[in-house]
Amino acid sequence: MRLGVNVTTSRVNDRYILFENRAGFEGGVFQNAANLNPTHPVMANDTTYYEPGGNSLFNPVALANQITDLGKTTRTLANGTAEIDLVPGLTGQVTVGLDYSAGGRQIYFPIANPLGRTLGNGLARVYSQDNNTKTVQTLLTYRKQVGENHSLDVVGGYEYSKFTKTVAMGQGIGFVTDALLYNSLNAAQSLQDSTDGNESRLVSFLSRANYGYKDKFFVTGVLRYDGSSKFAEGHKWALFPGLSASWHLTKRGSCAAGRSPTCGCASAGGVKAIRASSPISHCEPWWAGPARRIRGATCCRRESSRTASATRTSNGSKQRSTTARSTSA
Repeated sequence: MRLGVNVTTSRVNDRYILFENRAGFEGGVFQNAANLNPTHPVMANDTTYYEPGGNSLFNPVALANQITDLGKTTRTLANGTAEIDLVPGLTGQVTVGLDYSAGGRQIYFPIANPLGRTLGNGLARVYSQDNNTKTVQTLLTYRKQVGENHSLDVVGGYEYSKFTKTVAMGQGIGFVTDALLYNSLNAAQSLQDSTDGNESRLVSFLSRANYGYKDKFFVTGVLRYDGSSKFAEGHKWALFPGLSASWHLTKRGSCAAGRSPTCGCASAGGVKAIRASSPISHCEPWWAGPARRIRGATCCRRESSRTASATRTSNGSKQRSTTARSTSA
């Protein structure tokens, strides 16, 4: 039996600034920075930020520094696996997984900022959200090699996942001081809260069969039967079949059958094979492209012409030598 456990935990602390898609028609830090006259000062005095006045334009530095928007997220990922060989070629595996995350968000628009006064003389908002995913997966895998040419790989399994989400929010508007920030919603003149949660399940029956021939040609069939609690009655389950074929191209080899491994092209008509010492005369792989194959064939014809020409020259030299000896005699 083989066992495996993996656990990972992370904590992220964020500090956000007010940006355009959450700032309303007044805009956020970047929009106000683009619209505000750059000659205006940042501070009116040592303790107070300068504000241009009105409800449509704010000091971007004050928005970034005075508004509090903090987020914290903790996430834990854990899984455990047990694998056992039941009989030769048959393996069973069970995997249990957990994905849990808890996050919070605290926001406060102070009275000291004109945007906070516009929102009701101070606004505090607190969020919390938990996400929980639990998964159980069981697999049976059978592998078999039949002779030298045939291989079979079959997998069957079951998977169950449960998803849970809970959200809570509290908001208070109207404060007499900025000292407590978002830590005392009860001090607000008006208070609002809301909660939400949902749960869903996903169940899958899965199978896959893979047949291989000579470790070169493969056929794969897949069949899944999945069900989700999110769908309506009568439509919760569906069947998903699949079929594919593949060819391992690199298994073809570098030279076709019947050719010498040192040849550039097939020998024919009494032409001698070209040795592999010439890099262009090597037998080109089938995937090298037509240009390289044509170049290799041209090289073969050129070498063949040279060989034939050398043969004719040699024969001619022999004939001239014989004629010269006859004349001399």
